[in-house]
Amino acid sequence: MKPKISDIFIGSWACIFIIILYTPFFIMLILSFQSPEGTPTFPMKGISLFWYKKLFGISLSLKEIAQAADEGTALGNYWGPMLRSIGLGIMTMCFSTVMGALSALAFRKPFKASGFIFYLFLLGIITPGVSVGLGLAMFFQKMGIDHNWYSTGLIGHLIWTTPFTFLIMLMTFSRFDTTVEEAASVLGASPWTTFRTVTFPIILPGIAVSALFGFTLSFDEFIRTIFLGGSENTLPLLLLASLTVRVTPRLYALGTVTTIFSIIIVISSLVFLTRRQKEI
Repeated sequence: MKPKISDIFIGSWACIFIIILYTPFFIMLILSFQSPEGTPTFPMKGISLFWYKKLFGISLSLKEIAQAADEGTALGNYWGPMLRSIGLGIMTMCFSTVMGALSALAFRKPFKASGFIFYLFLLGIITPGVSVGLGLAMFFQKMGIDHNWYSTGLIGHLIWTTPFTFLIMLMTFSRFDTTVEEAASVLGASPWTTFRTVTFPIILPGIAVSALFGFTLSFDEFIRTIFLGGSENTLPLLLLASLTVRVTPRLYALGTVTTIFSIIIVISSLVFLTRRQKEI
């Protein structure tokens, strides 16, 4: 059977999209192995692990130190900001997933002002991040609340991520077969037992996807963080500061490491969801 022209067109478009999407990552990956005297552009002046050694704090030889065109030590430590970004992402993931799931659970049955509350949730996505960040920053300043990544920054991130987790859980519940809950109730299960043994296992894939969205959206959030994060930089803020000073292949090494870290999270989630689906 010959493939249709429409199938060929769609397949070609998908291949072009994937190439455009992932080509920058492969260029960054290649340039991250630049030699100590190399620059952030082609042509490469050699291949080495020098910039990964600098990134992970591995001791360097005197020759490597002498050859390196380094950006100095003022912005040298990426690990503090990276750990802050990971910690903020985990907190945002937990809170936004719980709030999104509980909110979607409430929308399973119609109630007064449900439409108004639904669009109120969407304001977190529609409203520009600059407006949200600046408005909250001025509000907290008037209230005398210090800006910190783990308090005011967390609130800004939750306003951004919770609508996404809410929508994901709404879609999860829209495909939910309520007859299984009714069967559990008929057999004498309490509401809590029904939720724990029937509802929760079924909606667990949706919760996992919500958690993944919450973490990734928070991990690379920049606009709201710059207004609400306080004096301690997260990783996106430090990367911007590094770009304004001097770009070296160490940024490529950092980008490669964080991208691989994200890919590992996504693949782990897919493996978990696939196994869970087979069990159900």
